[in-house]
Amino acid sequence: MARAQPKQSVCVLERGLERWPGEYPKSLWDVLHQVRVTGHISFGPIKDLYIGIGRVTSLYQWIIGKGSNAFVANGLGGTSLVNANVFLRPDSRVFESPKFPSQLRQHAVLDPYFQRATAMLEPTKSTKVFPKDDVIRRQAIHVGLGDRFMPVDQTVTFEDKYNVTGVSMKASTFSGQDIQGINDHSKNNVLGTYLADAWSFGAEL
Repeated sequence: MARAQPKQSVCVLERGLERWPGEYPKSLWDVLHQVRVTGHISFGPIKDLYIGIGRVTSLYQWIIGKGSNAFVANGLGGTSLVNANVFLRPDSRVFESPKFPSQLRQHAVLDPYFQRATAMLEPTKSTKVFPKDDVIRRQAIHVGLGDRFMPVDQTVTFEDKYNVTGVSMKASTFSGQDIQGINDHSKNNVLGTYLADAWSFGAEL
């Protein structure tokens, strides 16, 4: 952002608060106080009733849609604050759909952008194997998808280090709390990478 256009003033605006590791909810009670539910619901004679429960700046937002729902995060860094850290490039056949712009349907056109994201987010495979991994592998084999089963890369650090933007990271404690906002300093989210990089080059956050 700011690095790409050093002579311009860049301001990043996002709904929610700036939260760093140590500031995320630590208990179910804390989580419940950070939930917002919005959308339209229908039940019985009531049709398409809009609801908005919780603070606008709540970390977790459940959006009720027609036919599908969405879970997002409000905060500087967006939903990357509470995602599952999975770094998985979409199958190239996804972009063959006519619903995508023709520019994106060109073979390998997105390669340099995926490479840049990889360099910034530093995905790596877990250093620990859990019993659940074997269960999922056997399930994949059972339904005929054993050849497609593989451990995915994660945007998590498994050693104490500095990431590419100079933010101090700590080795994952494997707490499993990544999707509530993790406090162990191991998650390479947008706040600690792209936004930290933009801030160091003069962006206002």
